[in-house]
Amino acid sequence: MSMIRKRSHPGNSGAKKEKAAQPESGEEVTDLKRQAVEEMMDRIKKGVHLRPVNQATRPKAKPESSKASDSAVNELKGILEQNL
Repeated sequence: MSMIRKRSHPGNSGAKKEKAAQPESGEEVTDLKRQAVEEMMDRIKKGVHLRPVNQATRPKAKPESSKASDSAVNELKGILEQNL
């Protein structure tokens, strides 16, 4: 990736025009792409190892959530009964 990412400086506008005038061969472009993909895959494979999380530190599921869904169902039933 470091080869692909180049900083542009205000004084380099002439250099950009020269580069644009010289067409790159398709082989060079695919070579850079392949190298960038390989570099990214290496970074992904190495990766950051995540630390394990203890089950005791995780908050328990609140029983209120089931009560809330029951009350919502009851409320909808009430609305349906009123409309009939």
